[in-house]
Amino acid sequence: MLGVEDRIDVAEFLSSGRVEVDFEAGDLPNRIARGFEQFLKGKSLEDRMQWAFDLGVVDEHGNSDYDTGYARKSGGPYDRKDIFHYKIILDALLKERKIETGRHEPWLRDLQELFSLSFMKILEFARSFDADSPGLDLSRRILDPAAMAMHALRALHYDQRGRDETDSAQIGKPHTDKNFLTLHVAESAPGMRMGDNHELYRAAPHTALIFTGDKMGRLSEGKIPALLHDVRSDGMTQGSRWSIVFFCHIAV
Repeated sequence: MLGVEDRIDVAEFLSSGRVEVDFEAGDLPNRIARGFEQFLKGKSLEDRMQWAFDLGVVDEHGNSDYDTGYARKSGGPYDRKDIFHYKIILDALLKERKIETGRHEPWLRDLQELFSLSFMKILEFARSFDADSPGLDLSRRILDPAAMAMHALRALHYDQRGRDETDSAQIGKPHTDKNFLTLHVAESAPGMRMGDNHELYRAAPHTALIFTGDKMGRLSEGKIPALLHDVRSDGMTQGSRWSIVFFCHIAV
């Protein structure tokens, strides 16, 4: 297990755009996944959208650009996902809209706790990076108040109902993340593939994966490019799939 003063392997990150780090979250990811399922089952889409914040517009497929609280995305018949973004401002937004959180209060506290754990791991990485490769000043950038307002813990719930073995297994098209750094916290089954060779990521126990986003590419002037990745659900034709990631931002 890494201690606070231990260095994260920055050299590996610089060479590949990713690094596996020690991360202990206990049962939090599973509790958050179960809480999200209860949230989805217990509310109509209209009720869920009361938990959606920002100036997004819902299109005919149910897609929205909301990036705080609830959002729903559909890229096709087998690419349906419900999303929940926890940000530090969420509690205030719920109170302002007079949303009764009620039985979802423990779930919100779990989201808050995992947000904090994830942020501290990213900050630990940034301090190791700054010590080994000074110049980009990552720690200061991610602690900037404007960046703090953008950091988000994302829970995703992929709806697999209606799929059969002949349907496409791809549920997340190849892309790079728009943020600065992503911490891949947990998923119900391996499905994220990385790089041009589509390497399947299989997390070791008590670990998480940090990888690069678009803002890192811009900040480093292309020297540390964003990591291309996609998501598949091979063999899964029933029920649902979930994953949890933390998006770290900088103000640019």
